[in-house]
Amino acid sequence: MEYPKHHCPFSTRKGISRGQGECVQEQWIEEKIYVSGDDFFLDVIQGINSAKTSIWFESYIFEPGQLASRVTAALRAAAQRGVRVHVLVDGIGSPLFIPEFQDALRHPQIRFRVYHPAPWTRPFRPLEILQSLRGLNRRNHRKVCLIDEAVAWMGGMNVSDWHLKSIHPHHRWRDTSIRLRGEPLHWLAKEMRSTFSGKRPHHKYISPNTIMRLNSTWRQRRALFKNLLRRIQLATDRIFITTAYFVPSGPLLRELRKTAKREVEVKILVPQITDMPWLRWLSQVFYEQLLREKIRIFEYQRRILHAKTLVIDQSALIGSSNINSRSLSLDLEIDAVLSHPESIATLERQFHKDLGDSVEITLDRLNQRPHFYKWTGRLLVLFRSWL
Repeated sequence: MEYPKHHCPFSTRKGISRGQGECVQEQWIEEKIYVSGDDFFLDVIQGINSAKTSIWFESYIFEPGQLASRVTAALRAAAQRGVRVHVLVDGIGSPLFIPEFQDALRHPQIRFRVYHPAPWTRPFRPLEILQSLRGLNRRNHRKVCLIDEAVAWMGGMNVSDWHLKSIHPHHRWRDTSIRLRGEPLHWLAKEMRSTFSGKRPHHKYISPNTIMRLNSTWRQRRALFKNLLRRIQLATDRIFITTAYFVPSGPLLRELRKTAKREVEVKILVPQITDMPWLRWLSQVFYEQLLREKIRIFEYQRRILHAKTLVIDQSALIGSSNINSRSLSLDLEIDAVLSHPESIATLERQFHKDLGDSVEITLDRLNQRPHFYKWTGRLLVLFRSWL
């Protein structure tokens, strides 16, 4: 749906949130939220099929299967029409599948690259191995498709059959993504070009108050994190967090507890079934101090939960970032700020629907978990900045 521009509807700077109108801030021309992988990738492929000039495609995981075959076929068809295609996959997210995709996407109009290739996938050349080791812990976690620098699909969904109900009707992952149109996509275009070329971003500093949140530099990461804390500080009604991996930093943990003391409704939704079970044990280490402040925590039971959304009052964040140190400090991420009432209502409805498929964690239930889980979680706290 297309929307008009508004004046500072969700800026977090002090004073603006009180309605003093000190700035003009963009709003997306179009926001379309997806909770169905089938619908999301159907639209992505249709977007690829309609591309006129350029396609920029990034995915942390590009996994062989029916979906990957459809996407690669659409990208090749676009290249044959003369569209310039750039594909970037992560060296750790898709290490075993990269040669297969290089062959499938071999075409003069397609440029295919790997972000920080895994050391064991390179020829044994000491200098190259050293370079790989330096970037080993810094990944490109983004999932985004930008068409003609005018429309973008992004969120938590990788190119994997596990996101499709048509292939995995009972075990598909629960995820959320979005389609966006609007002027801030020019920042995304510049960012994707810089990342693909392997050079430092050449664009000017992006304010954390923009609705397109990119974290390619240390300065941006620091500003975005401070902006997130400020948003939490200014919350007056509710904070609904959905995240696949919950490993909060100390400052974030403190702000959530302070906010709950102000009687703001804080609810956190995390997976019970996860592709990384040890991270659940680590997350549970933080539950007790949150529960004692009346923050409500729910574990989604139906299937793997992979969504990353954050609703704060009448605005929201959606994208690839989890609430963990990797997203905040290490990996490349992309998130968008939403504020249109229909988008917020959609996310709120989905949040409450997910709560219906979840179990609420209480102190009694938490204390009943096996001692092995407790001690493993406490040990993993020592490494949480890497997890």
